[in-house]
Amino acid sequence: MGFKRWLFRLSFKRRVWISFIVLLMLAISASGTMTYFIAAGVVKKNAFELSQNSLNKSAQVLDEKLKQITVSVMTLTISDSFKEMIRNVSAGDSQNYYRLLSLIQTPFSQIQALQPAIQSILITTPIGEFYPTTYLRLKENSFFDSEMYDLITQYQHAVWIKGHEDRFFSGKERVITLVMQPLTEIPLDNVHIIVNINEQALKELVIQNIEQSSQPFYLVSKEGDAVLSSMASLPDEFNHPDFVALINEEEGGHFEYKTKHKAYLVNYAYLSLSPDWVLLTVQSKSDLLKQMNAIKWSSIFIMAGCLIVALFFSNLLTAFLLRPLYRLRNLMIQVEQHNDLSVRFQSDFQDEVSQVGSKFNSMLEEIALLIQEIREGEKKKRKAEIKALQAQIDPHFLYNTLNTIYWKSQLNQLDDVKQMILSLSRMFQLGLNNGLEFTSLEKEVAHVEQYLFIQQKCYENLFDYSIEVEEESLLEAPILKLLLQPLVENSILHGFKNRTSGGKIVVSIWSEENKLVILVTDNGEGMDVETIRRSLKNGSEKQGYALWNIYHRLLLYYGESSEMILESTPGEATSIKLIVDWEGDNGYGDKD
Repeated sequence: MGFKRWLFRLSFKRRVWISFIVLLMLAISASGTMTYFIAAGVVKKNAFELSQNSLNKSAQVLDEKLKQITVSVMTLTISDSFKEMIRNVSAGDSQNYYRLLSLIQTPFSQIQALQPAIQSILITTPIGEFYPTTYLRLKENSFFDSEMYDLITQYQHAVWIKGHEDRFFSGKERVITLVMQPLTEIPLDNVHIIVNINEQALKELVIQNIEQSSQPFYLVSKEGDAVLSSMASLPDEFNHPDFVALINEEEGGHFEYKTKHKAYLVNYAYLSLSPDWVLLTVQSKSDLLKQMNAIKWSSIFIMAGCLIVALFFSNLLTAFLLRPLYRLRNLMIQVEQHNDLSVRFQSDFQDEVSQVGSKFNSMLEEIALLIQEIREGEKKKRKAEIKALQAQIDPHFLYNTLNTIYWKSQLNQLDDVKQMILSLSRMFQLGLNNGLEFTSLEKEVAHVEQYLFIQQKCYENLFDYSIEVEEESLLEAPILKLLLQPLVENSILHGFKNRTSGGKIVVSIWSEENKLVILVTDNGEGMDVETIRRSLKNGSEKQGYALWNIYHRLLLYYGESSEMILESTPGEATSIKLIVDWEGDNGYGDKD
């Protein structure tokens, strides 16, 4: 008992000092491991970021070069010589072929001077082919017998062809080809422009923008086919569906790709001009992490030494010393994961951990109190906003009602005048409800009946209505006030706004699975249900103000289990169904 009492009075610092040797060895082991993994992670992250920045820059430069070439070719199509050629093609006149071939040499020279990367240009037409006369055309290779013609027929306007040998001109240079149908004033389907771009020029353009020049790059299609590369071709281990799927997941980024024998760090970026082409760089992870070998082996040796030393110490002692700290940690995790603020820390010790635990208990109590105060404040704030909204009596309704009463009095329709005044008074009395937020279903039905009666007098012959309550016992049920009136008001003002007669409003009320169901149906012109739903979810009042008010009052007073369901067939039927959960915390009788 004496030792236990002495131990309980020790400070946490003293107990940590007693177990210093054990914890020191474990700390060295853990720190060595973490140092290696953190350093390796930083190296890999930096390599990814550096490669991605360089790759994005290269992709932008390559995109810009391809755009410049495309624009240069477009300028060819607006030259006078090209336009004259198109007129002769349209007329089927081949007599001027050699004169046109001579005229178009100037635009060819200008384009090639402006874009040295262009290897050759070929224009195919029904009256003959046009190309720089300084090149030797291989007549045996027809454009119309090539796969390029099949592709441009499929894609209609323009298509990029991956790297290949130039089959139309002597020299057999490696090129990437742009095939396009020019946009002309006279529509022609049988005119094509074939632009061969020097593959080596594009390679040099990409390489000079990649900071790590030793890192190979590849330009591939979404299907994994090589378009252009700094190496001979994409390694076979990358011709795998899993790799192709990874580069198709997003519009650019990086990932680690593992094969049977090796792991690679892959960065990739899409070209905007040719969205089916992906520019990527590949580097070996093992080569990148060679510099980490010294740290790795040092950490392994230190960890082995720590393990041998730790065998001489008792796990029970460590568990005993750290038990209060573990208990406090578990309580914090419980609070974090389950939002359980009722947990409390208890300990027989009188050390620093116990003091922290005491402060932790106080903190939880203060947090619980603050959360309760915030909830109450938010609830009062929302109720105040709802009350303010309810207090805004529609001036158009009041104006129309008083104006109708006036004219009926002028026409000596005194019975209607009396009934409208009584209905208006009764409606306001039921709406105020002595300041209570909840009323009975019977009073709510009476309130909407008074409103509908007044509107029938204001808009004579515009509509008829009926109210059906499944069971009389439902009339005694408590319900949030002013739920029905905005719904029928919505039918009259919006559904019947283009009508002069024939309107029909049906209000049906029944119970279903301990929930009250209110259905308001009209045969008005309908509404855009999807727009209203988005407005309700996004918290916007611009679409369907009355519906927005009712929807958020339901959420406030009845919770998420209550619903508002909208359906509409324009000109036939529009329905709004309210499902009120009586089992929820609805605050019956709550008032300001």
